[in-house]
Amino acid sequence: MTETQALEQKTMPKSFPYLWMFHTLGQMFGMTVAMGQMTFYWTEIVGLTPAFIASFLAVARIIDLVMSVVAGPIVQKTNTKMGQFRPWVMGCVIVVNIGQFLIFINPNVSTGTKGLIAGLGYILQGVPMNFYAAANNGIMMKVTGSDMQARMQVSMMSMRGMSISSILTSAISLPFIMWINNTFTKINPYGYLIVNCIFGGLWICTTAIVFIMTKPYDEYVPEMVSVQSPKVWDIYKDIIKNSQIWVLFIQNIILWVSFNSIVGMGLYYWLYSVGTFNGQPPRTYQPLSMVISQSVSLFASFVVAPQGKKLKKKTASMLATSWGIACNILHGLFSGGGANQANPIIYIAIASISTLGMAISQSVGMNLWLDAAEKQLYETGIDTRAAAMGVSSISMKIASFLASPITPILLKIVGYDNSAVATGGFAVCEYPERIIYIIGFAGAFMSTLQVLVLFFGYKIKDEDAAFYAAENQKRMMERMAAANNPSN
Repeated sequence: MTETQALEQKTMPKSFPYLWMFHTLGQMFGMTVAMGQMTFYWTEIVGLTPAFIASFLAVARIIDLVMSVVAGPIVQKTNTKMGQFRPWVMGCVIVVNIGQFLIFINPNVSTGTKGLIAGLGYILQGVPMNFYAAANNGIMMKVTGSDMQARMQVSMMSMRGMSISSILTSAISLPFIMWINNTFTKINPYGYLIVNCIFGGLWICTTAIVFIMTKPYDEYVPEMVSVQSPKVWDIYKDIIKNSQIWVLFIQNIILWVSFNSIVGMGLYYWLYSVGTFNGQPPRTYQPLSMVISQSVSLFASFVVAPQGKKLKKKTASMLATSWGIACNILHGLFSGGGANQANPIIYIAIASISTLGMAISQSVGMNLWLDAAEKQLYETGIDTRAAAMGVSSISMKIASFLASPITPILLKIVGYDNSAVATGGFAVCEYPERIIYIIGFAGAFMSTLQVLVLFFGYKIKDEDAAFYAAENQKRMMERMAAANNPSN
């Protein structure tokens, strides 16, 4: 099959959105333990101090950031016998799981050596995700073609996959970990590692299915190099000139700084602010909270998210973020309390309501980035779409780096001290009532910044984006036809 033929039959199969939902579900399963338990595991189980973690993560994140800058252009220029994007997706998933294995091992070595192992694991987990994200978006772009409705449909199904996986992992991951640790005491606390490996195996399996099923859309095409593979410098130059990419870049940095430093305080809220509530041991209500909120999120993905499709993408994203501002303020006002006094029922209710706004935001997905990339291709004639969308990964890495010193500062504000863990004691939190204030009011402030950036900065209209995509598809077909015509 030539690339011209592939472009001419670029109709997304009806089954693809469901395949992508399954693919997203596997990814979320595979990363859930690392995303939700990594910092807690390092401080509470391994005994690393927040300052020590911040130090070695700073080095790891610098490496990660450098690789995120080069990942997009490398993926963009790939042209192998197995295709352009699929080899990256499959290979990166395997390397990421190796990294997560290193994150959750706790060998009988010095604290410094544990830190080096954890740092290596973090690098192997984070660096490949830069290539994975660019390639993953590239596969979606190739299958959906220029059909804007198809792109939105895939984004919505991806969101449903996230919701379903969040419900399942919230219900079983922490209880599963605790059951392994309590039942098989000789391997305690390796329940984290075992559950991570099981979930990672599921991710590898779902990725393999996508690798096989999307082959007709991502085949080896010798003519691709001369037709749509720009020079590395041209890729960087055009991305730097794209003002709309910069707007999304800044907005994404604010989002992930907030997530990494502020939302991450949620683990400590359940352990110290809630503590023993109604006679239940600490963290008992955390899985319940996640199950309920994600169940509401799944409901919203079927009922609320389709309404978001009727809105302009920019409007939908701003509305969803504004909804989050209101919910964060409610958290700060009503979910707090001193040690063993915070009411988790109120927290769960507000968290569940907040997912209604998230459903609208996630229905937009990567489409704002893709619209900006389509505009760039239309104006320059140079295809840098995969690399442009990969800039979202760069913003995430910068955010992680910026959040590194913020998290220890926030823990210091709440009086967190885990110095006794290394000698068999327990960590303490002197001011647990401050945790919810950080989550609520600081979170609302960061969300407000996101709304302002989008409102004043993002200018691409949906109808213009549809025009850019259709014209780009048409031009690519013409260029491929010319490249395959010996008389030219």
